[in-house]
Amino acid sequence: MERTEERISEADKMNFTRFVNGTLLPKLTDLGSPLDKCTFSFSSQKSKSELWRIVEGLLPHYQIQQEFIERTFGIPLKSE
Repeated sequence: MERTEERISEADKMNFTRFVNGTLLPKLTDLGSPLDKCTFSFSSQKSKSELWRIVEGLLPHYQIQQEFIERTFGIPLKSE
């Protein structure tokens, strides 16, 4: 189910990006907005579950910085 949602979400992002860059920004430029050199794109971010799978795979081989775990997952850590 999650992969289907991801595909739909990616398709929606592509359609929205095409609309903004192909229709909206040119119309705003025609109306006088200084957007003629602008383009829209979504930042590519991984979900927390994807990031956690990556972290799990790295843990046996590398030390992960405490600040990264706290910032990414919102889990305050305390050393033993």
